[in-house]
Amino acid sequence: MRLTCFLIMITSVFMSCQKREKKIPSDFGDYFNIKAKGTVKKGIYVFCGVVAKEIEYEYRVGKWIFEDNNVKIAEGEYEVVINKEENLGGCEYSYYLSTINLDKWKFWNKRGELIEPTEKHIDLIKSKELKHRVNF
Repeated sequence: MRLTCFLIMITSVFMSCQKREKKIPSDFGDYFNIKAKGTVKKGIYVFCGVVAKEIEYEYRVGKWIFEDNNVKIAEGEYEVVINKEENLGGCEYSYYLSTINLDKWKFWNKRGELIEPTEKHIDLIKSKELKHRVNF
Protein backbone atom coordinates (compact mmCIF):
# COMPACT_ATOMS: atom_id res chain seq x y z
CA MET A 1 0.00 0.00 0.00
CA ARG A 2 2.79 2.42 0.91
CA LEU A 3 4.58 1.58 -2.30
CA THR A 4 1.44 2.36 -4.31
CA CYS A 5 1.00 5.72 -2.56
CA PHE A 6 4.68 6.52 -3.10
CA LEU A 7 4.42 5.71 -6.83
CA ILE A 8 1.30 7.84 -7.20
CA MET A 9 3.03 10.78 -5.49
CA ILE A 10 6.16 10.46 -7.64
CA THR A 11 4.08 10.18 -10.80
CA SER A 12 1.99 13.25 -9.93
CA VAL A 13 5.10 15.30 -9.13
CA PHE A 14 6.73 14.21 -12.38
CA MET A 15 3.62 14.99 -14.44
CA SER A 16 3.16 18.44 -12.88
CA CYS A 17 6.79 19.37 -13.56
CA GLN A 18 6.76 18.47 -17.23
CA LYS A 19 7.20 21.39 -19.58
CA ARG A 20 4.00 22.03 -21.47
CA GLU A 21 4.38 23.61 -24.88
CA LYS A 22 1.65 25.87 -26.10
CA LYS A 23 0.51 24.91 -29.57
CA ILE A 24 0.70 27.74 -32.06
CA PRO A 25 -2.20 27.58 -34.51
CA SER A 26 -1.38 27.04 -38.14
CA ASP A 27 -3.58 27.18 -41.22
CA PHE A 28 -3.32 23.45 -41.78
CA GLY A 29 -4.35 20.75 -39.36
CA ASP A 30 -6.11 23.04 -36.88
CA TYR A 31 -9.80 23.01 -36.20
CA PHE A 32 -11.71 26.22 -36.55
CA ASN A 33 -14.85 26.77 -34.46
CA ILE A 34 -16.64 28.96 -36.94
CA LYS A 35 -19.80 30.97 -36.32
CA ALA A 36 -21.92 32.26 -39.19
CA LYS A 37 -23.58 35.66 -38.74
CA GLY A 38 -26.21 37.14 -41.02
CA THR A 39 -29.93 37.36 -41.79
CA VAL A 40 -32.14 34.32 -42.23
CA LYS A 41 -35.63 34.62 -43.69
CA LYS A 42 -38.41 32.07 -43.48
CA GLY A 43 -40.78 30.98 -46.18
CA ILE A 44 -43.55 28.48 -46.85
CA TYR A 45 -44.54 26.62 -49.98
CA VAL A 46 -47.22 23.99 -50.63
CA PHE A 47 -46.00 20.58 -51.74
CA CYS A 48 -48.91 18.77 -53.37
CA GLY A 49 -47.91 15.10 -53.24
CA VAL A 50 -50.66 12.63 -52.32
CA VAL A 51 -51.80 15.06 -49.66
CA ALA A 52 -50.98 18.76 -49.89
CA LYS A 53 -48.53 19.84 -47.18
CA GLU A 54 -47.12 23.23 -46.22
CA ILE A 55 -43.33 23.10 -46.05
CA GLU A 56 -41.51 25.70 -43.96
CA TYR A 57 -37.95 26.56 -44.96
CA GLU A 58 -35.22 29.12 -44.33
CA TYR A 59 -32.87 30.93 -46.65
CA ARG A 60 -29.99 33.35 -46.20
CA VAL A 61 -30.06 36.90 -47.49
CA GLY A 62 -27.59 39.76 -47.68
CA LYS A 63 -24.15 40.07 -46.12
CA TRP A 64 -22.78 37.22 -43.98
CA ILE A 65 -19.60 36.82 -41.95
CA PHE A 66 -18.01 33.54 -40.91
CA GLU A 67 -15.48 33.91 -38.11
CA ASP A 68 -13.48 32.05 -35.49
CA ASN A 69 -12.79 34.05 -32.30
CA ASN A 70 -13.40 37.34 -34.13
CA VAL A 71 -11.04 36.36 -36.97
CA LYS A 72 -12.84 36.46 -40.31
CA ILE A 73 -12.70 33.27 -42.33
CA ALA A 74 -15.22 34.35 -45.00
CA GLU A 75 -17.39 37.33 -45.81
CA GLY A 76 -19.78 37.84 -48.66
CA GLU A 77 -23.30 38.27 -49.87
CA TYR A 78 -25.97 35.72 -50.66
CA GLU A 79 -28.15 36.38 -53.66
CA VAL A 80 -31.74 35.19 -53.63
CA VAL A 81 -33.49 33.66 -56.62
CA ILE A 82 -36.90 32.09 -57.05
CA ASN A 83 -36.59 28.38 -57.72
CA LYS A 84 -39.54 26.81 -59.55
CA GLU A 85 -40.31 23.10 -59.28
CA GLU A 86 -42.58 21.66 -61.95
CA ASN A 87 -41.98 17.92 -61.80
CA LEU A 88 -42.28 17.09 -58.09
CA GLY A 89 -45.41 16.38 -56.09
CA GLY A 90 -47.94 16.69 -58.89
CA CYS A 91 -48.17 20.48 -58.97
CA GLU A 92 -45.92 23.42 -59.60
CA TYR A 93 -44.51 25.40 -56.69
CA SER A 94 -41.85 28.07 -56.12
CA TYR A 95 -39.58 28.97 -53.25
CA TYR A 96 -36.72 31.34 -52.51
CA LEU A 97 -33.22 29.93 -52.74
CA SER A 98 -29.93 31.45 -51.52
CA THR A 99 -27.21 31.37 -54.15
CA ILE A 100 -23.51 32.15 -54.02
CA ASN A 101 -21.51 34.18 -56.49
CA LEU A 102 -17.87 33.64 -55.41
CA ASP A 103 -16.93 36.99 -56.98
CA LYS A 104 -18.85 38.60 -54.11
CA TRP A 105 -16.98 36.66 -51.39
CA LYS A 106 -13.60 37.01 -49.68
CA PHE A 107 -11.75 34.37 -47.68
CA TRP A 108 -8.97 34.65 -45.08
CA ASN A 109 -6.58 32.31 -43.30
CA LYS A 110 -6.04 32.32 -39.52
CA ARG A 111 -3.38 35.05 -39.84
CA GLY A 112 -5.87 37.37 -41.57
CA GLU A 113 -4.33 37.04 -45.04
CA LEU A 114 -6.64 36.99 -48.06
CA ILE A 115 -6.64 33.59 -49.77
CA GLU A 116 -8.34 31.76 -52.61
CA PRO A 117 -11.22 29.58 -51.36
CA THR A 118 -10.81 25.83 -51.05
CA GLU A 119 -13.64 23.31 -51.41
CA LYS A 120 -13.98 23.37 -47.61
CA HIS A 121 -14.50 27.14 -47.67
CA ILE A 122 -17.17 26.79 -50.34
CA ASP A 123 -18.87 23.95 -48.44
CA LEU A 124 -18.80 26.15 -45.34
CA ILE A 125 -20.73 29.02 -46.96
CA LYS A 126 -23.14 26.62 -48.70
CA SER A 127 -24.01 24.91 -45.41
CA LYS A 128 -27.16 25.93 -43.58
CA GLU A 129 -25.51 25.47 -40.17
CA LEU A 130 -24.69 28.51 -38.01
CA LYS A 131 -21.89 26.80 -36.09
CA HIS A 132 -19.17 24.71 -37.69
CA ARG A 133 -16.10 22.79 -36.59
CA VAL A 134 -13.88 22.68 -39.65
CA ASN A 135 -10.36 21.44 -40.24
CA PHE A 136 -8.76 23.46 -43.03
